Amino acid sequence: MDVQAKRIELVKWILSVQEELLYKVSELKEKSSSEIVAYTVQEEPLTKSEYIKKVKGAEKRIDQGDFTSHEDLAKEMKDW
Repeated sequence: MDVQAKRIELVKWILSVQEELLYKVSELKEKSSSEIVAYTVQEEPLTKSEYIKKVKGAEKRIDQGDFTSHEDLAKEMKDW
């Protein structure tokens, strides 16, 4: 069974389950979005939503020109 067919099967099943089971499925969804998926360079854990937020913030700073180029970093490192 391909992924799309599996999704359709699960959607149909979710629409027919009793309320108690629906809450369990919802808890599973919440748990999966709060699992640790990455760590910062300071070793702080990040959930999927926190990771996505940080990536989008970094992309925004890059688009605004707020970054250090490789050449500038190489020059800066000489003074370390």
